[in-house]
Amino acid sequence: MKALLAIIVLDSVAVLFIISELVFDLKPDVLIPGLTPQLVVNCSLTNNEHAELDYFSLSLYRYNDTKKEYDLLLLMDTKTLNVTHIVKHKDVHISSGNMFSTLIKENPTESDAQVYKCVVVGEGFIILEKKLVKNNPIIKLTPIKQEFEELVMNVEPQVVIFGFTSQLVVNCSITINTVLERVYSSISLYRFNVTQKEFDLLLTMDTKTMNVKQTVEHKDVHISSGNLFASLIKENPTDLDAQVYKCIVGGEGFIILEKKVAKHHPAIILNKTQHRNKGTKEILVINFYEIN
Repeated sequence: MKALLAIIVLDSVAVLFIISELVFDLKPDVLIPGLTPQLVVNCSLTNNEHAELDYFSLSLYRYNDTKKEYDLLLLMDTKTLNVTHIVKHKDVHISSGNMFSTLIKENPTESDAQVYKCVVVGEGFIILEKKLVKNNPIIKLTPIKQEFEELVMNVEPQVVIFGFTSQLVVNCSITINTVLERVYSSISLYRFNVTQKEFDLLLTMDTKTMNVKQTVEHKDVHISSGNLFASLIKENPTDLDAQVYKCIVGGEGFIILEKKVAKHHPAIILNKTQHRNKGTKEILVINFYEIN
């Protein structure tokens, strides 16, 4: 918390007078990609009612490692309360009101673990504060023995042939480990995004309530879930669905993850040739070529 202070001299005695305070909150301050549902960054200003200050703006920044400078995320005009949303993303939402502005990032990733800066500008003064969101990398737990295996991940089929594969099923399930007696909290399924070079969250299930949140809305995508399992079913998969999938199980004091690949088989060439009698009947010849 940063404060704008004034020193007033009364009868030769200096009195410290707080006229404004900047409240800057980050929740949580440690991210666990795949398990942290949202990151909330809040900037607000408490104004002393006895102080007549003229505020201009309230802004929020995030440090950019590549450019080595701060990127502006949002800017609020404190007089009109209009907010300029600089960052456009489906998982980013803005909440604002009288002397406060909040940025909410759903399903934060490792790239959101940065230094954030809140700046308030007024007539003759600037108040700013910086805070860090740390990244807690996921630790993969390797079972000592096969019978202790808890996370079961299946991708069927393992090879997607566009135009011939009717559906792709990716299943994540938990087998109760009576030896370890774990307390589970969530199952999450991700798919690698080649363009963004990171994993996109497809679904997450609360293992206590069995409520499933589907982040990908598509007419060909269906979800099947139940006691300690969640499956994503994609009808008529394309080459875009042939990616690396990641399943994460989180619980009290532990995280387990597994990755599997759905491969793409482009090696089907359809040759359409006329019958030898030169009639109208045609035959379809399918040639399979193995491509390494």
